[in-house]
Amino acid sequence: MRLWADVVDANGRKVGEGPLTSLTSVQVTRALDGAGSVRVEAPLADERAKRLLTNERRIRVYAEEGGVTRELGRGVIREVRVQAGAGGWTLSADGPDSLDELKRVSVLLAREYLNRTPDAIAQALAGLAGWTLTGDALSNILSVRYDGVACSKRCSSWPSSRAYTCGWASARVSLSLGSSALTAVWC
Repeated sequence: MRLWADVVDANGRKVGEGPLTSLTSVQVTRALDGAGSVRVEAPLADERAKRLLTNERRIRVYAEEGGVTRELGRGVIREVRVQAGAGGWTLSADGPDSLDELKRVSVLLAREYLNRTPDAIAQALAGLAGWTLTGDALSNILSVRYDGVACSKRCSSWPSSRAYTCGWASARVSLSLGSSALTAVWC
């Protein structure tokens, strides 16, 4: 199995020339109703890894086996460590998966949605973080106002009769509202 990561800045622009191919280990942890985590390790002797794996950079981790390539996960580097292991010194970088991005975007003050369906409100809130939503329309009409809170926290403020969960499913975030499912796709 071959592992590699694309490293991008906060604006989504690739950093460095080509992917980081010296990865020795990748760990992706999923979480229900919240951000999971992504961790990568590379040999400490790899100068390119030391330059690329820095705090607040984004990583997109891939694996290829038997001619099939798939994305394992995406995340934001929040901690970089040097550690000794059986195979020598390694550089590890880890942080939350990309779902964490929704927690870091504020709705700002006095954002109002009048007489809109829950999926229309969720679409607008996700759009603030650069995400898009698709799914079945919900017919209930809501009027809500949000003041200076994270986008990901807003759906949970809807009436308790609505089910709300979010978590990664492959490279997608699955949001369930009532009996319909919405899917947020990273753009």
